[in-house]
Amino acid sequence: LEINHEGQIFLGYKSLYQFTGSDFTVVSTEFDDLIDQLAIDESDSNNIYVSVNNKFYQSIDKGVNFEEKFTFSSNITTIEVHSNDSNIIYITTSGSGSRGVFKSDDKGVSFTNITFNLPVDQPYFDIVHQDRHSKNPLFVGTSLGVYRFDDTADEWKSFFSNLPVVPVRDLEISLDDAKISAATYGRGVWQSSPFEVKFSKTC
Repeated sequence: LEINHEGQIFLGYKSLYQFTGSDFTVVSTEFDDLIDQLAIDESDSNNIYVSVNNKFYQSIDKGVNFEEKFTFSSNITTIEVHSNDSNIIYITTSGSGSRGVFKSDDKGVSFTNITFNLPVDQPYFDIVHQDRHSKNPLFVGTSLGVYRFDDTADEWKSFFSNLPVVPVRDLEISLDDAKISAATYGRGVWQSSPFEVKFSKTC
């Protein structure tokens, strides 16, 4: 489920649905399988991206029509559109094929592998881009914790001080105070300020 900047709610099942009135209505035609990931461009809500297994699709008309843009060697676990540049898209993959972190500078026509020094023998669950920051930080949640990368770095840095060694399934960043929240598998939700680089449990 995703909400665009206009407040419209979209849901992925075997087709893309939009909440209108008091119920969800079908927007797109059916895919071959269930939609796994759904992302909406914050800068242009006409741009909607979905993944079905290892296939990446793009719509430029708010989900009415989708075009298959890229196929990865393993299943897509996250789609993240850059907060203020519609051309940049980040993808994480995990599964039996080559798993990793990928970046596109052309709206998903091509992708570059930016896994770099991340441990390759682990799944990648989520990736988020931090808006309102000159260095364009990225955070990725893995089975070992959280890692950080930005425009001034040449490798990923661990970002999980005080965080238990546990899969991090979901990451969120607050725009107002830039705090990052990490939802773990079975160990609660943890939060860190951007200056402390240290997590504390919130629930």
